[in-house]
Amino acid sequence: MLEIKNLNKKYDDHVIFKDFNIQLKENEINCILGASGCGKTTLLNIIAHLDSDYEGTLEGFDHKTYSYIFQETRLLNWFTVHKNLEVILKGYEDIEERIDKYLEIVELDRYREYYPYQLSGGMKQRLSIARAFAFKSDILLMDEPFKGLDPALKKSLVEAFIRLWEQDKRTIIFVTHDIEESILLGDDIYILGDQPIKEIFRTNISIEKSDRTLNDSLIDSKKQMIYSIFMSEKE
Repeated sequence: MLEIKNLNKKYDDHVIFKDFNIQLKENEINCILGASGCGKTTLLNIIAHLDSDYEGTLEGFDHKTYSYIFQETRLLNWFTVHKNLEVILKGYEDIEERIDKYLEIVELDRYREYYPYQLSGGMKQRLSIARAFAFKSDILLMDEPFKGLDPALKKSLVEAFIRLWEQDKRTIIFVTHDIEESILLGDDIYILGDQPIKEIFRTNISIEKSDRTLNDSLIDSKKQMIYSIFMSEKE
């Protein structure tokens, strides 16, 4: 179990988190749902040790390695698809096997000698996701990597992500403001309220990810419940 206790974070006089507590499960997809600008990225940066200006304790995070998927793909444009994975795998004994495995899962194996500028936006994001999984991290942080994508492309990327995670399960902390994304991906969904954030509402989705569709009656009822809580937390 990963735990954040009594987190206090502010920028000047603006309080983001106040006596905030959360427990996150390992080797599951923990989805943190909240309105844009509420502090989700700040929380990820604290977890990733990119922000140390806070009060509180983090338990279970010591000696962990991290991968981070951002909204922007942050690919190395002067390297091929293959090289973008190879460069983060220096020192691994099974470099080529890992590259082959992850490119095949995200259906980019035919494009290994392409450069990022030759790829579509969705292909770039699939490569970014594959790169994050190829690195042997303990925790994968995701900062709204599907934000702003059209529904068909988002669906394709979510399916690629699920295929990767089911073959290589690890702890995921995924932040989004999109309720449908949280339902399709999350094992546990934590809903953040307005600032200063003190409390969260937690719900669980036990349906297998590969079986989740938004037109399913059980999924739709869960969506409506989360929507009502999400809106009440914003009030």
